Amino acid sequence: MLLGLARKSCARASYGTSMSEPDDDYEWPPKGYPWIELITASLFVLFIGGFLIWWAWELIDLLL
Repeated sequence: MLLGLARKSCARASYGTSMSEPDDDYEWPPKGYPWIELITASLFVLFIGGFLIWWAWELIDLLL
C-alpha cells in the first residue's frame, strides 16, 4: 500500500519540477579530455597483451 501511495505522488508532479526536467549540467560521455580515455585504453591493452606474451613464453619454456 505504501508503494501505491508513492507511485501516486510521483504521478502528480507537475511539469517544471525537478522530477520531470532533465539535468542540463550532466553530460555523458564526458567531453572534457577524450585523449585520457585513449591513453587508459591503450595502457590496458598493452598490459593484457604483455601478460599474454609472458604467459605464452613461460608455457613454451615449461614444455621445452
